[in-house]
Amino acid sequence: MTTILAHAADPQVRRMASSGGLTKALLAHLLEIGHVDGVVIARSGDGERFRPEFVVTSDPKDVLTPLTNSVYYPISPRQAILDLPPDGRYAATLLPCEAAWLVKIQSTGRLTNVVFKIGLMCNATPNRQWTERLLAGMKQRASRLRSLTYRGEGWPGTVVARSRDGTARRGWVNTWGNNDTEKLISTKCRACRHDNMVGMDMMVCDPWVCPTRKIGNGRTMAHLVSDQALEVVKSAKAAGKIVTEPIADQLFRKQLGQLVRVKRSRRLGPIKPTGATTKPVGRKLRVGLITPALYWGGAERWMLDLARQSTHAIDWTGVACVTKQFRDGTMASLFDSIMPVVEHGREAVQQIAAEADALVAWGAYDLGSLVEGFRGPVVFVGHGSGTFDRTATLQAAPGATHHAAVAEASLEPFLGVVPVKEVEVLHNGIDPQRCVQTVSRADVRKSLGLTDNDFCVGYVGRLVPEKNPVGLARAICRLPKRFKAMFVGGGWDQNRQRDEITEYLGERAIFVDRTEQVGNYYRAMDVFSLLSPREGFSMGMLEAMYCGTACVLTRVGVLPELERLVGKHWETVPTGKNCPREAAAAIARLAALTPKARHKMVSDCKAIVDERFLAHHMAQRWIDYLTRIVHEYTGIAT
Repeated sequence: MTTILAHAADPQVRRMASSGGLTKALLAHLLEIGHVDGVVIARSGDGERFRPEFVVTSDPKDVLTPLTNSVYYPISPRQAILDLPPDGRYAATLLPCEAAWLVKIQSTGRLTNVVFKIGLMCNATPNRQWTERLLAGMKQRASRLRSLTYRGEGWPGTVVARSRDGTARRGWVNTWGNNDTEKLISTKCRACRHDNMVGMDMMVCDPWVCPTRKIGNGRTMAHLVSDQALEVVKSAKAAGKIVTEPIADQLFRKQLGQLVRVKRSRRLGPIKPTGATTKPVGRKLRVGLITPALYWGGAERWMLDLARQSTHAIDWTGVACVTKQFRDGTMASLFDSIMPVVEHGREAVQQIAAEADALVAWGAYDLGSLVEGFRGPVVFVGHGSGTFDRTATLQAAPGATHHAAVAEASLEPFLGVVPVKEVEVLHNGIDPQRCVQTVSRADVRKSLGLTDNDFCVGYVGRLVPEKNPVGLARAICRLPKRFKAMFVGGGWDQNRQRDEITEYLGERAIFVDRTEQVGNYYRAMDVFSLLSPREGFSMGMLEAMYCGTACVLTRVGVLPELERLVGKHWETVPTGKNCPREAAAAIARLAALTPKARHKMVSDCKAIVDERFLAHHMAQRWIDYLTRIVHEYTGIAT
């Protein structure tokens, strides 16, 4: 690695720039020699678009302008980078937080079209109000502004505000470190922990620590990390685009250390470790939910139970639906009794985000584009361990600042996307009100045509292939005719699933439409069985255990984790082609249990759920977690 002081060789470019024009000159050179097809760079707006934004350009002239000088305004390059054509080659300038985001995404094999990365060492970015005060101090009305250059006309830089009538007002950004400016540092920057920029080709900053710094003669301190950066600098120097001189690496380390000390001194207090209970103070947390749709699956049930059990600590700003698909009227009305239901897409997400401290999301969609501009933490939650969950994790990565999973088994889709140690495991819990018994077991069984001699094995959930209800039918058909199967629920594949089940079982199959009050049916069963090839943390399994129903389950999802924590109190079977045969044998073993042995098994299961897996347990886990990360990420004490 090499550290240099450098500036643009063109005196005009050097003079117009914030710190000597090195970055401008290098980006323009990369375009001129065809090393990249375009560059992603922050640009102050002009005319009607004076608000800064990130732009992508292939024209060196668009880079060599005062509008691409330093920008002190909270904007993000993420959408511009996500929209880049995949078959091109691009360079980008990135602050530490955005550098960490891009490196994380590139570790998954995505966005590899950004081939040259320049890290801009950063103290902090002030919020929008800071710019408003800056303009007010210069007696410049924003409504009459044509362009704003935060720094330029020599080093350390002059603010130039140009009106639409052509007049210019000049000032100086001389307020860093004073109390007024510190109050206007964005909450995200106040909690920033990105102290270095691993994965960058080079890092650049102002040479504040250099003893040879001179007012008016702009130069940039650059730390060249990659071989590519060394070659690019050598090429630009040979082409007469830049002037460089080597300096000691310890000067860069001293400059970096100075910035790190300022950032760390700004952070708010020590953060409690994972699992610690954070006592809420002041107002409630404000949280919004993002879901692909309001269907009636386990993830939607998880959101509903979480919301119901946390209203004492969280004001829910709304649930935003990304698509119009699979909308369930009953589920929508249940949510509507707690929070606004907002449909659909980015506008819905932006509506619930406007008043939120944090957002919690699940499902497969481009989360980054939906939450663009939101400054609080965005938690993506993994609910399973299959192909869908891997796809969802990859699609959510650009927008998520934090990650959680409902079980250790749900960590698998995060591998290679984010460090697994950074994913919080927050176990599910069920709403006992759904499991209340309102009709006697005998009356329910009689209404279903079951006799005292019948042994009923049941399933409660969606009738869809991934839950494998047909596998249960294939297991039951191996057993004597007194074994019957009850399927409670519906789903997008309901008709086909029911037809296949009937082919195996005929009149031994009992179908019950989807219901919110499942307790009566769990208690009418002798055994509950879930034979999914993959799971996260099944809510149906927990409900069956709470209702005192013995279980036969494929050993997937949370089960290995549960058995490690509390022991084995259920029958497990393998997935695959032998699953129906093994399930039939497990059901027969449970049917042969003595009443005493059966009572002990189901009592142990109910005690496990009672102790740690009810909805209020889950809600408290989430309240503690969200309180902690909101405080850490934004500095808001709730």
